[in-house]
Amino acid sequence: RAGGASGGGGGGYDPSTPSALEQIRTAVEAERKAQEAMLLAEQQRMQEMMHRERRELEERLAAEKRDLEEKLGRKQAKYEKADEEKLAMERQIAETLKMFQAQLQMQQEQLTAVKQTTVETASKANQLVLIGQQQQQQQVVVQQQQATPQYDYRAALVPQNQQETGAPMIPANEPTHEEIEEYAVYLGMNPEEDVDLLYIAEWALTAPLPDGWTEHSDASGNEFYYNAMTGVSTYEHPLDEHYRAYYRRIKEQRAQE
Repeated sequence: RAGGASGGGGGGYDPSTPSALEQIRTAVEAERKAQEAMLLAEQQRMQEMMHRERRELEERLAAEKRDLEEKLGRKQAKYEKADEEKLAMERQIAETLKMFQAQLQMQQEQLTAVKQTTVETASKANQLVLIGQQQQQQQVVVQQQQATPQYDYRAALVPQNQQETGAPMIPANEPTHEEIEEYAVYLGMNPEEDVDLLYIAEWALTAPLPDGWTEHSDASGNEFYYNAMTGVSTYEHPLDEHYRAYYRRIKEQRAQE
């Protein structure tokens, strides 16, 4: 019995020795704490990484924002400069256009003044030429009026037998009676009614050319007259119209008597 007791005593429960369950609980608790520590470390590491990535992202975004703001500022400054240059160019164009308009208006005024002066000068010159021609024509008419006809036109109209009995004959260097009558008709006269005025036709037929007038022939051989001072050319003698007016004036005076 003593040996059994001893043997039984050796296989009994020792309170100071942990049981397998407690060992398992201890191991599980230690593993739990280790996992919690590992999770906490992983969580801290993830937070630090996220914080670092967030800070880097914020810094990158801030740098990009600053870059965009700088680019936007440069573009805005460029646009403002372009607007200023555009406004300056528009002002310069407006000033240049205004200057050109003023110069054009001044040139137009000068041209108008020159044209007016030219017209007035030409008009005065034409008036002087016409006055000179009229004075010369009047001098020619006065000289012819003062001259005595060299033959009697009434005697030229008598029959041939009366001419042979002593009627005056037309000198050889004077126009013939037929030529004078033809010219009288050309001047608008009636040779039968205006026998005593045929001397006007003779004056017109033998009148010299006024100063400035010259006689020429065209391609057909027709005579015409040209005035180099006025540039006027005519197939009618320059004094014919004057003699027509002189004839009409005499007829009007006679009609009023």
